[in-house]
Amino acid sequence: MTTPRFAHQPALDGLRGLAVLAVLAFHLRWSAASGGFLGVSFFFTLSGFLITSLLLAEHAGSGRLDLKAFYARRIRRLLPGQLLCLALAMVVVLARPEVYPGRRLASDAGWAASQLFNWHLLGDHRTYADLFGRQTSPLEHFWSLAVEEQIYLVFPVLMALFLARPAARKVGVAVLTLVIVVPTLLAGQVTGNTAYLATQFRMTEFAVGVAAALLLARWIRQGGAPPLVTAIKGPAGVVAGAALVAVVVATTLGSTWVYRGGLTAVAAAGAVVLLGTAGATRGPARLLAAAPLRQVGLVSYGLYLYHWPVFLTVDTFDWGRGAAGAVVKLVTTGLLAAASFHLLEQPVRRRRPLAGRRAVAVAVAGAALLVGVVVTADAAPQVVTATEQIDPEAAEAVGLTTSTVATAGGSTTLPAAGGPAVPVLPTVLLVGDSTAASLGAGLVQAAAADPGGTGRITVNASGACGLVRGGDYQDEVLNSALKMTCPALIWQDAPAVTSASRPMFVVVLVSLPDTWERSWDGGATWADPAESEEFRTRLATDYAEFAATMVEAGAGCVLFLRPPVARVDLGDGLAPERSFTDGSQEVVAAVVDDVAADPQVGWVDFGGDYETGRIHAEDGDRPDGIHFSLGAAQRLGDEWFWPLMGSLAAAGACPDGPV
Repeated sequence: MTTPRFAHQPALDGLRGLAVLAVLAFHLRWSAASGGFLGVSFFFTLSGFLITSLLLAEHAGSGRLDLKAFYARRIRRLLPGQLLCLALAMVVVLARPEVYPGRRLASDAGWAASQLFNWHLLGDHRTYADLFGRQTSPLEHFWSLAVEEQIYLVFPVLMALFLARPAARKVGVAVLTLVIVVPTLLAGQVTGNTAYLATQFRMTEFAVGVAAALLLARWIRQGGAPPLVTAIKGPAGVVAGAALVAVVVATTLGSTWVYRGGLTAVAAAGAVVLLGTAGATRGPARLLAAAPLRQVGLVSYGLYLYHWPVFLTVDTFDWGRGAAGAVVKLVTTGLLAAASFHLLEQPVRRRRPLAGRRAVAVAVAGAALLVGVVVTADAAPQVVTATEQIDPEAAEAVGLTTSTVATAGGSTTLPAAGGPAVPVLPTVLLVGDSTAASLGAGLVQAAAADPGGTGRITVNASGACGLVRGGDYQDEVLNSALKMTCPALIWQDAPAVTSASRPMFVVVLVSLPDTWERSWDGGATWADPAESEEFRTRLATDYAEFAATMVEAGAGCVLFLRPPVARVDLGDGLAPERSFTDGSQEVVAAVVDDVAADPQVGWVDFGGDYETGRIHAEDGDRPDGIHFSLGAAQRLGDEWFWPLMGSLAAAGACPDGPV
């Protein structure tokens, strides 16, 4: 093999710069970069291309791969910046707790440092769309770094094995083909969240970059690409690049094609761009190598690392989401990335001592990380907006199991073996949106405080999830939840839990999602319940079908809670959200009233009782005007919900109105 040493190529730095700028623009919510998250996909492909090229060059020069040296280089390249970012996140949360009011940052930091953050997100049922919601971790973006590090851990070893013998190289090509083809075909069989976050699916993009590097190495060994390829690879790279730009502009988080094998297509286009750019010095390659873009590419790692904590921090200010906020975000991120590159990353990478101020800066960062872990380790969430944010120990202690089987419409006792019947505590599955999750967190805490005398509950709720199916929301982040999270959560998980545990009550609380404007014709027209007959028809159909599905699955009673008035900031303080003033909530209430004609379906005017004082309410119960604080939700559990459930269980019937 005569592959020469792989030389640094400025044009590739320019491509790296464009990719990170796409990600930043996406996180700034610029509409022209609604698909900017695909910049991460290009990073995966570029990483596969560069790492493979470097390993091939090393093997060509020495006949072997020094894996110890490879991993040492990776650690020196990646770890310093990551540690500084972890410290920055800790400092940010300590200085402005509103940046991250809810999760235990110490846990996130541990997963981030262990390079397993993508699996942490999957285990917590967090989606990529959660980046733009409340409770967003300043370390959420570490998922992609984790994917790369997991691949880096295995890939060089495989390369060493496949390069050891010529015969093994054919096996390597076969394995590479399988790594590209199989996950692409299987992506449509899993949830969009799994297809986006799981390593076994994202390694495909890396593998496409590997294939591009192997192809380029083959051309070099043969003295050049075939004449036809030489003639078209430059123009093909331009066309592929233009296609990627178009995709970034037109794609959104809710575009289902992305999660159904589309990421492989993006990677293939990226590979064509790389092959058309590598080694070129004129045309587009010259533009990509221009100093400004190249400098952005050189510090792209730092830009990616530090931008998310910075963006979240700026968002907490009143001006943070406007044009001024965008400028502050970009300037601050750029300064941090440049300082990190020159004062920390490069000295460590080149094994230069961190003298003077650099040593002090690194020491301070390390100390801040340690202090931050200690201070935040036991920080309890104050507001919960998704099921996975609920205290896992409490949730497990009082969650539904197959041993909790009972029905509200029949007997409320179960016979003890060989003895008299014993009272059965109410068993509840709570389903709904982020308001349901915030209430459910406190209901779980209340039950856990008295597990033998309260009841059992499982919460199945997440932001933007209602019962009305299909269509599109206008907000792309909410739209991604509508497509990626809600269908499985509401229409698969809830029936499955009900079938397995047969709860007395399936309690439904949806405050806003089923009143938001929605389009079922690709955005040509938009409808809301107050104005659209089609929307009202869908509302009635889906609510009735959900109730029937839960009853058929084994629920004793499907109980709808009318929500309290949600209040949002309209610029001059909190005011009732649109649906509470335009008639949309009344439409939903009328639908629920109709569905409750079934004796196993009922409703309770939770919102009315809460607003009028029949249920004890306090100032500060809902810090943002919508979601209950954990303390308020637990108080509601103690004083209202669990006593109500106990009385309903004793009565053995579904209520239909005030109780």
